[in-house]
Formats: sequence, structure tokens, C-alpha cells
Amino acid sequence: MLQIKMLSGEAVASLPVEEINDVRGLKQKLIELHGMPPRFRQRILLNGESLEDTVKLDRPMDLELVLLTFADVSEEAVEDLNDAAREGSVAKVQSMLQLPQDPDLLDKFGSTALHWASHDGQVVVVLLLLEAGSDVNFGADGGNGDTALMMASEARQVQVVQVLLEASADVNLPGRRRRELSRRRGRHSFDDGIFPRGCRNRACAASGLF
Repeated sequence: MLQIKMLSGEAVASLPVEEINDVRGLKQKLIELHGMPPRFRQRILLNGESLEDTVKLDRPMDLELVLLTFADVSEEAVEDLNDAAREGSVAKVQSMLQLPQDPDLLDKFGSTALHWASHDGQVVVVLLLLEAGSDVNFGADGGNGDTALMMASEARQVQVVQVLLEASADVNLPGRRRRELSRRRGRHSFDDGIFPRGCRNRACAASGLF
């Protein structure tokens, strides 16, 4: 069995070894079973040493769980994360999330990393940011502007739109905003019978975002 407890000694979980492949899998299981924060804010210790997510857990172990708060970061660090998200620099984004850095901090343009990654079609980065707990429905400009879904739609990033919809992005945009998007694209109607090019499912098509 894998015995997991907090540093205080409080028991967290007891899991069969055969159910867990590696540290990342253990963190995910703790999220599913016990509502723990995203894996980037979890640390798993063995004999006081923090284990990387890729470490195999193939034998009975006594492990300790540490939960971290977001690190205090500079404005430059916020810009760096958002730049990396826009450019699709997966390794850099993952490294900064591992600090752990709050993915929803606003840059000088009032946007988050998820906004930039969505607009520029960086699917893998979008998935990472959502895994880190980024707010899928947060509007740019301090919450009053376009959401990641709106940005991806305007840029015709169909794959990103599908990912965001699967993450429960809200398609019920205010009428004015929806009409504005239609006007920008020069399209004012949508044929329900035909999926927009690239849409894999009716949820994407029926969103009315293409």
C-alpha cells in the first residue's frame, strides 16, 4: 500500500500500489478522491525528499504530502509566463506553474496566460493552464472583457475552442458581445446542420462561435 499523510501526521489516503503508476498519477488520484489542489501545488515527499512527477511508485511506501500556496512573483514573471503561453513554450510554462505560479495573474494588457494561449492556438499550453486551475471564464481587462473562449473563437482556433468547451467554458455570452463577434467575422447566421470546419462534435458546432 501507499500510505500518504500530511507533515503533521494526519492520514490522507491509503492506496493499493497497483492502482498508481507514478507520482503524477498519485497527485491526480488525490485530486479525484480528496479534492486536493492541482498537481503543481502538491509535493510528495519520501524520507524528506521531494519526488518528481515522473518517479515510479512500484512498491509499498510511506509518503508525505505538502500543499503549497502560490509563490509571490514579480510583474516580470507574470509577463514571462504569458509570453511563454503565447509562444507555446510548454517546458517553460510547466516550470513556472511548478513554482507554483498563479496562472490567473494579469499582465500589463489585463490578460492571463490562458487568454494568450487560447488566442494563439497553443492547445498543449491551454491544457496545462486548465490543469493548473486557470479560470476558463475569466474576462480580460480585469474580468470585464473577452474570455479565452471568445478570443479563441475570434482567432478561429477550433481545437482550442473544443478544449475550452470540454472544460465547461460558458457559451452564453451577452447578446451585445455575441453580435460584436459576428460583426467582426462578417457572419450573422449559423447553419445547425453543418459543423464548422474542424469541429468534432455538436457542442462545438452549436456554440454559435463559428
